[in-house]
Amino acid sequence: MGVKFLVKKTVTPDPGYIIPYSANVADESSGRLVTGWSEGISSPSQFTLSLWFNQSDDSYDSGTVYLLETYMVTFGYSYWVTLDTGAISVRDFRGFSKNYTKTTNQVFSKSSGWHHLCITVDTSNGTSDDRFILTLDGTRITSFAFDSGDYPFNYDETIFITEPVSAQATNTYIFNNQSNGAPLNGSIAELHAVYDSAPTATDFGEFNEGSLWVPKEYTGSHGDYGYYLDFSNNSDLGEDQSGNDIDFLSEGTITRSTDTPTS
Repeated sequence: MGVKFLVKKTVTPDPGYIIPYSANVADESSGRLVTGWSEGISSPSQFTLSLWFNQSDDSYDSGTVYLLETYMVTFGYSYWVTLDTGAISVRDFRGFSKNYTKTTNQVFSKSSGWHHLCITVDTSNGTSDDRFILTLDGTRITSFAFDSGDYPFNYDETIFITEPVSAQATNTYIFNNQSNGAPLNGSIAELHAVYDSAPTATDFGEFNEGSLWVPKEYTGSHGDYGYYLDFSNNSDLGEDQSGNDIDFLSEGTITRSTDTPTS
């Protein structure tokens, strides 16, 4: 009787969720995306910001560059996410008595490639330490170089997404700040802003079989005033794909790129 051999089939690994595009601001460009908020939008006690970023220049080693800022004109209230001399800093500022800031010990350089940042805020959480969760590449950050303290219970005066006050404009900027003076030289991909709920990093990414943090398709809601930028429309890079039509206007030089976290 002949010997039977098992033939091993070649299986192509599942590439998982693919991000085809990113948006890029080149070195020394003042490009940014901007949208304005209308009256009647209450500040949420829950929200999430998830994005992938890739810093392509070391100019922030001597200063601060912005991934995102929401700025309330006249009062100077702001919500910002920055690379502050390479560390990630998140600040929610509504006057000095309502200033919630955290800055990571971890510092990033241009050679470190793509990173996933997820900020989850839920001020209705009974555990004060869990009202603000910052996750980098799938790992929660619990130790900070600077930490101003936790949000109060049920705090509902965040600046992340909010209406104008006293008829003064409130705008959100991506890649730069309101003064257009601190641009990120690099790329952003797969940006989700979720309003009035608090999905966490595992809703946007996962560890693969090689223990690498990779993107995952987000299947939840963005809420009434959330937005999703995938940069798929080359003629309108700020087009909101969430269904809420919260589109961002391009200012300066921003280009679409196929350099992404999955390319």
